[in-house]
Amino acid sequence: MVTINLACSPCEKFLAPSLPSSLPPKGTGGWKKVIAAIGHEILLDNTGEVNRPLLGQIVFSDPSKRQLLNRLLAPYISEGIFLEIKRLVTRDAISEEHARNRINAQMELDSKREKADIVIDNSGSLVETKVEFEKVFMLVETSITANVR
Repeated sequence: MVTINLACSPCEKFLAPSLPSSLPPKGTGGWKKVIAAIGHEILLDNTGEVNRPLLGQIVFSDPSKRQLLNRLLAPYISEGIFLEIKRLVTRDAISEEHARNRINAQMELDSKREKADIVIDNSGSLVETKVEFEKVFMLVETSITANVR
C-alpha cells in the first residue's frame, strides 16, 4: 500500500531500483498475468514496461483489481523470501534452517518503529493510509526543499 503510494508520487524516481521486485520481470509468465488481469493500458508505449503510477491509480480506485493484483503477486513475494534464504545460505555458507532463523530474528516492528524518524501507520483503511502517507510526504518534501536552498 505505502509502496504503491510512493510509486504514484514524485518519489517514484527515487524508488525505481527497489520497485522491480514488486512485479514479475517484463515478459515472464507472471508479468503476462498481471497485464492480462489489469489491462494493456498500464504499459508504457515506448518501452512496454509497467507504468507504475497508472497501475497505482487503477488499483487504488478499484478494490477488486487491487485484491487481484495482490493474489497475482503473492507467489513472487514468497519466491522473494525463498531467494533471500538461498542467498544467505550461499553467501554465508549456513544451513537453510539457520538462514530462516536469521530472517525470523530480524528486528521486530516495535523496535523498528522506535528507531525510525518517520512512521507511516498503514493499519487503518486504504483512505486513512493514503492520508497518512500524504502528511508524511508533505513533511519530507518541505524538509528537503528547505535544505536545498
